[in-house]
Amino acid sequence: MPVSIRPDDLRGGFVPVTLTYSGGFSEFVCIDERASGDFIQISPDSALSLTLASNEIDTPWEFNGLRPSQVYVQMPQSDQMAGLAAAVRAATLFGAEQGGVRFGTEPVDTSGYVWETGAIALDVTTSGTASEMEVVQQGGKPVLHLRGTDPQIGLWHLSSDWAEVADAATSVTGAISGGAFDAEALALTDLGADLQARLVSTSTQFQVPFQSTDLPSGKQCRN
Repeated sequence: MPVSIRPDDLRGGFVPVTLTYSGGFSEFVCIDERASGDFIQISPDSALSLTLASNEIDTPWEFNGLRPSQVYVQMPQSDQMAGLAAAVRAATLFGAEQGGVRFGTEPVDTSGYVWETGAIALDVTTSGTASEMEVVQQGGKPVLHLRGTDPQIGLWHLSSDWAEVADAATSVTGAISGGAFDAEALALTDLGADLQARLVSTSTQFQVPFQSTDLPSGKQCRN
């Protein structure tokens, strides 16, 4: 039974699949399960088969949501800091610590039948916008091209809550804003938090112990 998958069906890079049964039973009626009817049987060898038309992926958002877990980052030939920053960003976002990212300066081989690697090509420019993203087809496989003076901003964009904005043929990101400072907010430094720089590979936890008496008069805790 073919089921079409739309871009808005994606949830955090996954496609949720739900099987719903519809039928009727009564304490006065006995239904022979051997008879054909509106029921579904799931056996140990049952499976779902998904076919992905990778050659129809044409936006950065679709690429990031449907790409394989293995990522290949094609680095620029130069050793500019913007390219290295993008490599560090890709390593952090795509799980380099678990072996999910490879780096190189040559294009990845896309001639295979199966889309096994999500290829990202970086191009650092000396002028223009900070990051511009588009998807091009190479060998029937989508390749995400990022170019700009600071292409790592595009990778950051795709991993943010604003990723769906990149659901267009070309996506341009000028900057990632940290938001305006709330003058009424209580800074962590006011609670004696340790804000020294720490080496973080993928994730870590920060704890800020304080007592209720540490809160200034008139201040309340809220999310």
